[in-house]
Amino acid sequence: MAHAPRLARPILRAFAGLAAPVDVLDAIRSADAAGVALYGALNVESPRQLRALAAAVQQAASEGGQPTAIVAIDQEGGQLMAIGEPATQFAGNLALGATGSVELAGRVAVAMGRELAAMGVNVSWGPDLDLATLPTSPAVGTRAFGDDARMAGALGAATVAGLQSVGVAAAAKHFPGSGETLADPHHGLPVVDLAAEVLESRELGPFRDAVAAGVRLMMVSHAAYPGLEPDGDAGRSALISPAILGELLRDRMGFGGVVVTDALDMAAVDQADVAGAAIAAIEAGVDLLLAGPLQAERPEELARLVIALDTSPAVEAAASRVAGLRQWLGQGRQPDLDVVGCAEHAALARELAERSVTLLRDDASLLPLRPLSETRLLVVTPIPADLTPADTSSRVEIRLAEAVRRRHATTHGITVPIDPSGADIEITLAAARAADVVILGTIDAFRHPGQRSLASAIAATGLPGVLVALRMPTDAAVLRDLPTVIACYSIHDPSTEAVAALIFGESPATGRVPISDRAHEERS
Repeated sequence: MAHAPRLARPILRAFAGLAAPVDVLDAIRSADAAGVALYGALNVESPRQLRALAAAVQQAASEGGQPTAIVAIDQEGGQLMAIGEPATQFAGNLALGATGSVELAGRVAVAMGRELAAMGVNVSWGPDLDLATLPTSPAVGTRAFGDDARMAGALGAATVAGLQSVGVAAAAKHFPGSGETLADPHHGLPVVDLAAEVLESRELGPFRDAVAAGVRLMMVSHAAYPGLEPDGDAGRSALISPAILGELLRDRMGFGGVVVTDALDMAAVDQADVAGAAIAAIEAGVDLLLAGPLQAERPEELARLVIALDTSPAVEAAASRVAGLRQWLGQGRQPDLDVVGCAEHAALARELAERSVTLLRDDASLLPLRPLSETRLLVVTPIPADLTPADTSSRVEIRLAEAVRRRHATTHGITVPIDPSGADIEITLAAARAADVVILGTIDAFRHPGQRSLASAIAATGLPGVLVALRMPTDAAVLRDLPTVIACYSIHDPSTEAVAALIFGESPATGRVPISDRAHEERS
């Protein structure tokens, strides 16, 4: 008589390398782990390599008589894309919010899911359902759909349905909502100091919509929510809160899927006792433990975690829910690799970019630009940097100058650091004085004083200028000297192409800022 396979310990292993090491495959085979968490900087070289890595993990699960192993990655679109080109580079959630199209969100999610499935990934850490009520939050940015809970819920539900329709499980995050975090959980425990009534009426709405859409996983925020704690404890993370995970998420919201931690290598978790924090999380209602990239180099820490799990009576229920997820994951068909970056998806990325680009103001009626052949254009763009450890922007080259040059040959491009120095500004001004029109790109100028100084210096020259807010539209509120401002919500090629098309009158601006004026201006 055949025996049912042993329930795997509810851990996702992390590792460094383009192929799964022997100890990780052994852990999958022996049910010491339920799968792997992949990270762009550690594990991704190409779609073919990723597919081979995932296939080896699934082979190990099969050899151990286990159901489909979890292979998870962050591929949100926009500023968090663990898999770069040739995977299609979609603009991300805030751009979807600017279109306001639930139908488009669903189509984008299907396309992203098909590409992930082709590469062997079966869990996507998204959608991000945090609200952009605090646009300067370091952990959210363009990852949010906007600050309207109803719109975020509708777009998030469409994303969940789209991903899961092609066999990729969605993980809504970061429950119960981290849009109001003033600190990055990579560096400490943030406190979301909102009343329960506010959280109930606003932050929780998109998560309820995700539950109604059948989302398979819920990722817990690394933040404290004293308004949801019976004793108002501002030092208790949602990760270890029975009130938040049990009473709220399970009992009142009716979520029956898998509750997963955010990466356990963040400073919001006591790094001196990760095993203790993990057990407390399991006993509070967490089902699946996510090893972070820093823990890829700490196998001894993961070994302690495995041993600790055997001491908790709550582990069996958690492992059972994870096993149910793994059974569901095994039902999908893997597409061919040629779907990755295919023409159909590239066209969809262009559609998203074109429909999201937003003309915030054109007080000087500068657009559309109709330069003479001898008109000299200068395009200035910042060199992207990762604003948080979860950001992938530093791997992207902004090609706005190239997009403009394809439309007007007499175009010069110059790059500056993301927070330019006085010397950088002087070099840029010298180039501006040789130009007739300046197009200035910015990335989160509200947090980079050098960008604000550069914009003021360019405006002081009196040259016609176009400001392009490449990430957050909040830049329009802090850079008031330039009368023409465009927002495109993304630094990827489809969005910079859409900006150039708008500047030269090839396409209209149909996007709308998905952040209210109060959040957009007063909180910048």
